[in-house]
Amino acid sequence: MTDQEYFAVKAASYSTLKHGLKSMAHLKFALNNTIEPTEAMKLGTLVHAAVLEPDSLFTNYEVAPCDNRALKAYKEWVQTVPTGKLPVRPKDMELALAMRDAVYKKPRLKALLQLEGIVERPVFWRDSVYGFDCKCKPDKLIPQAGIILDLKTCLDASEDAFQKTIVNYGYHLQALHYLTGLEGTPYKQFVILAVEKSAPYECAAYEIGEEWLEAARIQWNTVLEKYAKATKENKWQGYPDKIIESLPPRWMNTQTDA
Repeated sequence: MTDQEYFAVKAASYSTLKHGLKSMAHLKFALNNTIEPTEAMKLGTLVHAAVLEPDSLFTNYEVAPCDNRALKAYKEWVQTVPTGKLPVRPKDMELALAMRDAVYKKPRLKALLQLEGIVERPVFWRDSVYGFDCKCKPDKLIPQAGIILDLKTCLDASEDAFQKTIVNYGYHLQALHYLTGLEGTPYKQFVILAVEKSAPYECAAYEIGEEWLEAARIQWNTVLEKYAKATKENKWQGYPDKIIESLPPRWMNTQTDA
């Protein structure tokens, strides 16, 4: 199944549902509009290919003769890129290869990546509570290890920093969504391979375990419930139409020492 065919399937993906964490109005906008990939997203896709499908990297990408897309030479070259291949700047390919090499320098991660697996296979299911169709496309399924592997590029892959990244980007919610879709299969672990985008391109692998998933269930189920209700009633609420009293977050100590 091509990306275009996958995106055309009318089913709720994590990338769409996550907008419901803000409001149903945001989710509705995501449903009805195609979001153009940012430079960061394009780099992420390139790194995915370099790390997860290194043997076919140059089959899918064509490296440009220069980095400046505004140059006449670049614009003329783009017109010659074969159908089915994606143009990429030399500096972006160099970065992706450096990140790939850093990952493969770690023996255990290299061994995990070299296990036979299925890259970007679409998964479809019907939500057992609310009855709407869902979908996901895991980066790589590794049957021998029972792992759903998800590759993330980041600024800081250290344990403390990436813990905050998981919360900020809702990666534990993504893990729950994917594991739900693969319930009843051998895939019981959701593992994130986090790779830094700057030298020395350090990387680390983190399992999103039961404590993370338990924290995700209440939050994610609330989104699913609101989505089901909004779909049924065709009412997609945004933020409240009133003045809201803003309070400091709970973690902030507002008491001064005596």
